[in-house]
Amino acid sequence: MARRIGAVLGFFAFGTTCFLGLAAGNPTETTLTRAIKALFAFFALGLAVGWIANRVVEEYTASEHRRLFSEVEKIETQLKALEAEDKEDEVEILVPVDG
Repeated sequence: MARRIGAVLGFFAFGTTCFLGLAAGNPTETTLTRAIKALFAFFALGLAVGWIANRVVEEYTASEHRRLFSEVEKIETQLKALEAEDKEDEVEILVPVDG
């Protein structure tokens, strides 16, 4: 996700810089030099923004998972405790075998 955001921002900056430079009547070399610098600068900025966004989404997903499934884990623990009590209450009946 971070690389995609970086690429999108970089290409957007490149295109915008080319368009505005040529529209202003700047020489092609100057416009392309500035556009390439903008491409790299905004790619780096996009990587940082994408990394932060990725971390935010991961943290939110983990917290929601813990919140939603903590109740399930409590119920499973209670069920295991009840099963253990039932096993203790079971009585084994031995039938003598005549031989």
